[in-house]
Amino acid sequence: MKDTVTAVIDEVRLLNNRLIELVDDLHHDIGITAPQRAVLEFIHRQGPATVPTIARTRGVTRQHIQTISNELRALDLIEPRKNPAHQRSPMMTLTESGRETIERMLRREHEYLAASVSDLDENRLHSAAQTLADLRRALRKEAH
Repeated sequence: MKDTVTAVIDEVRLLNNRLIELVDDLHHDIGITAPQRAVLEFIHRQGPATVPTIARTRGVTRQHIQTISNELRALDLIEPRKNPAHQRSPMMTLTESGRETIERMLRREHEYLAASVSDLDENRLHSAAQTLADLRRALRKEAH
């Protein structure tokens, strides 16, 4: 079992590296990095969120997301809005340019994926997604 889990984790790491390369390749003309894209996508899918919420949900440090948020603000892709629940932690929201940018990126990715993975079995992909979610839950933070 340990060897199988290690093999899955190795494949996840390799896949993650390929996805980062893919984002860079597909969107080289836009100038958005993979981490910036991830934050844009999070806000696009989840709606306005604070930096700590994005960090906690993505399993990274608040400082990491703060740096990315600062970069995205400088590009006028996100902007802070008042947070009624916390004065010092604004809600980050997409600007119109940010919404257009992430939607253009997602369209490109969808077109690429539709052409690239059409031969893969959808049931196996669904099973893989479920297995990865189960593995992620099994490796909770309390483990260390």
